[in-house]
Formats: sequence, structure tokens, C-alpha cells
Amino acid sequence: MKYYLHFLLFVFLLSPAFTESKINVDELKIDEDIVFENYQGEYEYVESIAQIQGIGKRLARGIRRKKEFKISLKYSIIHAVDNQEDERNRLNADILSIDADAKVDHIRNIRLILASYLQTQYQYSSEDAKTLAFFITIYNASYRGSYGYFKVKYKDIVIQHISPENAGISTKYHEWPGKTKIIIPLTDSPEKGNLSSLSTTDISDEKVVSKLREEDDRSIEEREQLTDLKEREVEQQKKEIDQSRDEISTKKDQIAEKEKEIDQKQEEIDKIEKTQKKERLQTKLDKEKEELDQEKEQVQQEEEKLAKTEEQVKEKETEIEEDKDLIEQDTLEIALEEDPEKAKELLAQKEKELKEKQEELENREESLKDIEADKQIFANKMYFLKINEYLAGGHYENDMYILDPETEDILLKSPEKNISGRKYDVISEGVIVITHKGQHTTGTYLTLLDRNTLEAKKISSAKVFWRSSVEVREDIIYVVMTDGQDYYLAAFNTDMEMIKKTQRRVYPDTFISIYKDSIYVNSERSTILIFNKADLSLKKEITEEELTKWQTENGK
Repeated sequence: MKYYLHFLLFVFLLSPAFTESKINVDELKIDEDIVFENYQGEYEYVESIAQIQGIGKRLARGIRRKKEFKISLKYSIIHAVDNQEDERNRLNADILSIDADAKVDHIRNIRLILASYLQTQYQYSSEDAKTLAFFITIYNASYRGSYGYFKVKYKDIVIQHISPENAGISTKYHEWPGKTKIIIPLTDSPEKGNLSSLSTTDISDEKVVSKLREEDDRSIEEREQLTDLKEREVEQQKKEIDQSRDEISTKKDQIAEKEKEIDQKQEEIDKIEKTQKKERLQTKLDKEKEELDQEKEQVQQEEEKLAKTEEQVKEKETEIEEDKDLIEQDTLEIALEEDPEKAKELLAQKEKELKEKQEELENREESLKDIEADKQIFANKMYFLKINEYLAGGHYENDMYILDPETEDILLKSPEKNISGRKYDVISEGVIVITHKGQHTTGTYLTLLDRNTLEAKKISSAKVFWRSSVEVREDIIYVVMTDGQDYYLAAFNTDMEMIKKTQRRVYPDTFISIYKDSIYVNSERSTILIFNKADLSLKKEITEEELTKWQTENGK
């Protein structure tokens, strides 16, 4: 739908009524164009393409032996990488220096050096390396001297090698020697054969693209080439995610087997009378338990990292769609200027594609409805809540199990005995249920069970309604909480901390329906309340009168 609206907006912008309006073009420009000033005179000595590419190869081979490598006083490369996790998610970088004795005087030669370096160091194809080199030079020219930007964007290990005077590259060739540090932004996994070694997102950010769009051809060919590279990045990452998910699943199965073995050993040790042998066996088993806990923690970290990667891939896919939208818009605008008939053909083709895309989205929504019943399957395991006994007042005594959906075998039963609600959800952090603390009359609480052991990890301090629906969106949990005799819609984080609640009271047995930025619930007076998802403020109330009027007008 977003794609379709972008298209309609673009068609509107191209309409005669819009084009006749007066626009302050100067205000629309973000900055001056990036136009490199190259040497235009005669040369005493001309290096071949192979010789220039050889510079990039030497830099790449040199950096394999140490973190910094120089070619005389002409060129140098620094692999500025700090593997420690950065709270601000700042980047590492390779830094190409054009040093004092360098004679390079044309941007195409700098791009040849860069492309050769990337091809040798990270095994990018020749075409991909050329595309990346093009964008790297535009990126560095766009942020030339923007030391504040680099300090925010890059880790300290990068910043210590640059200054306000040399950060980036000037558009004037005579300012390059001794005054140029070309920043090559790296991802967390810069390695040979990884299409995601460089941060393609940063070298094609809004500022860079805005400058490229000032060119006569809007650099459409180069932008299409980078978008193609981004798509292949995503495909590679998805394959790696699937592989990692399988590996994690295998590790979990192994952990489950070890847990069974440890439980059996513990039972055998417990039967032995207190002797030195028993103490030795217990000490050995305790060590095995500690090692197993470490394995669990490592798997949990791997899962968290995988979830983060999956989120990055989703963001990349959105970025690619936006890139394509803008490229298509620019292509149509150029066609309108140069060949109106061709532009009409393109518009007709685009309209056809949009209709097909809309039909595809509608079909996908239907298929999503079909698989709704599978939402409690996570990492190839089914989390099933067995209702044991219904008690007065809508309370339950339930057990949570992990089942194998393929073999239909029981894998694990939760040790948690106080599950009183019959609504639950499964997220990467664990299984969300509603429990009491020994007695139903003392209140019920939102509880997070460990996804592997089903033991209670975290319990809310705020009380929740025992029959409440449990809905999760973007790691925020929405439930009905209790405050004395009153009920409110509340949002909890994955630490089971209540972070916000509504001011208006709600009906305790309401369904919680979420669509985009709105949450729909029943009020205690049988009206429909619509809250803003961001802060749970009341957006709208559909009154009983409105509902009755609609029924009357529509003959219902």
C-alpha cells in the first residue's frame, strides 16, 4: 500500500497543475553538487590502469600482515577495527590515505585504487568493487571536513586517525596529497566473500543520494547497481540466518539431552548414602551443570544476535524498496523531459505492476490468516498450554509443555505450577503467561518463562487481570492490568516492567486488537476505545449512540 501511495503521489506531482506552481529550487537543494576538479594538462609520465590497480592490490596484501601499511610516502591504509561491542553502534572503518608524495590527480584513478583494494581485500567482484568505489568517493566528498559527523558515526579507533582538516576527500585534486583520509565504513563482519563487509547503507545515505540526483542522469545506473548489490546482500544474509537457526536448534536439542543425562545422574547420586564418593560425584556433576549453563547462555546470546540480524535484514529490505521507488521516480521524470511517449509507457507498465503487487499483498494477508494457528511454534518447537482445572471466578490451574510438532512427542514440562491464565504468547526472550504466587486471591502477574527450561525468569510487580488477552508487538506486551477494582490497558517490556497504561478504564474481558499505530478495546460502558499505541493516550471513542445509529442506517 505504501508503494502504491508513493506512485499516486508521484503522478500528482507530474500533473500540469503542480508543474505550473512556483517552487524555490534553491531551498530544495541540500548542498552544492559533487563535481570533482581533475587535472586537465599534459602528463610527463602516464601510469597504466594495471599499475594504478596494483596500488590497491599492494595495500590489500600489506594490510593482511599488520593493521597499517604504507607505500612510500604516497599511499597508506589503516584497518581501524575494534571488536568490542559499542553501545552507540558506531562503525569500524578502513582508512585510505593519499599521502604527501602522491601524484594522483584524477578521481577515476582514486576509484581504480579503491576498487582494486576492495576486490583483493574482501573478494568483491570487479563490477561490485567499481560500484562501491564510486559511492565511497561521493560519500567522502559529501562529508568532507564534517568531523562532528565522523565522531558520532565511527568508533574511537577510527577517529584517532583523522582530523577536521583531512577527513574525507576534497573535490579539488590539488588538495588531495597529504590532506585526504578516505573513510570506508565497515560492518561487524568484514571478511572475504561477505557481500556485507562494507556498510552500503551509509555510503548511499540521504545526503549522498541527494547529491547524485543533481547530476543530469541522476546517477541512475550507479544507484541501480548498488541496489542490486544490496539485494544480493540480503539473500546471502537470509541463507546465513537459516543456517544459524538450524545450528541453534541442534545445540538446543543437544542441551536437552544433556539435561536429561544430568537429571538421571542427580537421581542416582541422591540415592547414595553420604560418602566421599558421593561428594566426588556431586562435585563432578556440579561442574557439568555449570558447563551446561554456560552453553545455554552462549546459545541465548546467539539467539539474540540472530534476532538482531533478522531485524537488520528487514530494515535493509525496506531500504531497498525505498531506493527502487526513488530510482523509478527519477527514471520517469527524465523520460517525461526527454520522451513523453516513453514516459506514458513506463507509467502504464508501473500501474500494471502496482495492481499485481496489490493482489499479491492481499493474497499474502489471506495466507497469514491461514497460519495464525501456528503462532505458538518457535524454533521448531510447539509451546502448548494444557488446561487442567477450571476454578471459580475464571481462574485456571494449567501446565505449559514443549512439544515436537513433527514427532508429536513431549519434550519438556514447565516446573511452574501457578499458571492461572489461559492466554499466552511466545517471543524470542521466552514464553509470556499469567501466574499467581501461591493463591489466586492474592493477585495474578505477568510472567516470563525461559524458552528452554520453562522456568519463571521474570515476574511483574504490577497485577494483571487473570483472564486478560496477551498481545505482543515489537517486544511490547499489551495486557489488562488491575488497580484495586479498576481495569486498564497496560504495556509491559520484556523485563515484565509496566512502562505505560491508559487513563481510561477498560472492560476486563475485552479483546485487544492492534492495527498499525492504534489499539482497539472495549470500555467498561460497552463503547469502543481506540488508543495510540505509542503512549496509550485516547485517540477516539465510538459511543453506543454511534453504534446504534449505524445499525439503524444500515438496517442491521
